[in-house]
Amino acid sequence: MDPKTHPSQMTVSYVDNTPVQSTQGFEAWNNLPEALWKLETTGIRDCTSDEDVIAWQQFQSSVEFKDGRYNVAWPWRNYPPELPPNYNLAVRSLKTLIRRRFKPNPELFAKCKTIIEDQMEKKVIEKVTPELVVNEQIMHYLPYHPQ
Repeated sequence: MDPKTHPSQMTVSYVDNTPVQSTQGFEAWNNLPEALWKLETTGIRDCTSDEDVIAWQQFQSSVEFKDGRYNVAWPWRNYPPELPPNYNLAVRSLKTLIRRRFKPNPELFAKCKTIIEDQMEKKVIEKVTPELVVNEQIMHYLPYHPQ
């Protein structure tokens, strides 16, 4: 701070916990947008914990470009993930959905059917086959929730 500057002409602002001093009034605010967009200001920081490093390594080792799309594995803490079998829960959920939402609203059913067929065609989802069940792969079902 210039000793000749009168204290009433000085502005002190804090950006990212760093004091910014200005004797020109609003001059400090000119750099404010840049400071607010720094990754550190938004809470994004470099990987520092062991878990962060492991997650980053898993991401790097699993990313692949296939069929015009990038695929990345989920960053599981334990692999394979411990998911409970929930077939009966998913079937009950589907039956309730049919009874409460689809029967009274056939248009909703038609819309959902079109969405599911489109996702199957694009290989976003797949039908569970007996071969998958026989091979004892992890089976955890996600109930469908239309909007």
